[in-house]
Amino acid sequence: MAVAFGAVHGPVHVLVGPHAAEVGVGGRVLDDADEPVGAGLVGVAGFSGYTATKAAAIAMTKSSALEAASYGVRINAVAPGLVETPMIASQDRDSEPMKSIIASHPMGRIATAGEIADAVVWLSSDKASFVTGVVVPVDGGYTVP
Repeated sequence: MAVAFGAVHGPVHVLVGPHAAEVGVGGRVLDDADEPVGAGLVGVAGFSGYTATKAAAIAMTKSSALEAASYGVRINAVAPGLVETPMIASQDRDSEPMKSIIASHPMGRIATAGEIADAVVWLSSDKASFVTGVVVPVDGGYTVP
């Protein structure tokens, strides 16, 4: 868990340290808050330790956002669902595990890399200039209660 925590929280203190205001630092930090599907936002059987680190990363994203806001730094996270990657594309879509995973997404499909990138671009843009401390699930409704 120390690795997961340090990987998220350590850079924030470097970016938003006590000298940030002196040099006029502003900016954006974007965390990847989710893999496998739902980790950190919902429970995933067999991944309790890993999902705990993802939930902690989400909490640190929110807390760090509050700490960094006065420096003009926005900190958010994207929580992707299953994404069409070469590894996923190589899987047999007719296998029961893949059918089950795809069916668990209310939209009935998995995301494209471009859909995840669109969320990242938006959160990084000035169009999201008043958005900080949020986790944006891009998961086709998987994590909707």
